[in-house]
Amino acid sequence: MAKALTKSQIAAEIATKNNLSKKQAVEILESIAQLAYKNAKNTFTLPGLGKLVLVNRKARMGRNPATGAAIQIKAKRVVKFRVAKAAKDAILGTSKFVSNLQGHSVDSGALFAGFVVSFNAFDPARRGCNGWNLTNRL
Repeated sequence: MAKALTKSQIAAEIATKNNLSKKQAVEILESIAQLAYKNAKNTFTLPGLGKLVLVNRKARMGRNPATGAAIQIKAKRVVKFRVAKAAKDAILGTSKFVSNLQGHSVDSGALFAGFVVSFNAFDPARRGCNGWNLTNRL
C-alpha cells in the first residue's frame, strides 16, 4: 500500500500545476483548513470531495470490552466527514455508462460492451427499485 501524501508533497503538486510558489500553495492549504475549522459547525463543504458535519450523538448503553460490564456512554458531539458522490465514483472507479443511465428509464435494455443493461421494476416487497442489472448477452 502506498504512503499518504504529506502536506509538503500536496503543496508541491498544487504549486506545479497552478504555476504558484510552494509558499503560496502552503498558504492556500492552511487557509482552507482554517476556513473548515471556523465553519464546521454550520457544515463545511469542499466541492467534489465532501463535507464536514457536526453530529450530536445520544447517550447510550455500552459494554466494557475487557470485563463485559454494562456502562453508560454519555451524549457527545462529533465531527464526521461525508465523502461526496463524485469523489466516491472517481476513487472506486464506478462505470460512467451505468452511472449516466441512472435516472433514465430503459424499457428493453441497452447493449453495452457485450452486456445488456436493464432496470428492474418497482418491487413492493423491498419498497423500492431493485436497481440496474448487467447481464451477459451470450
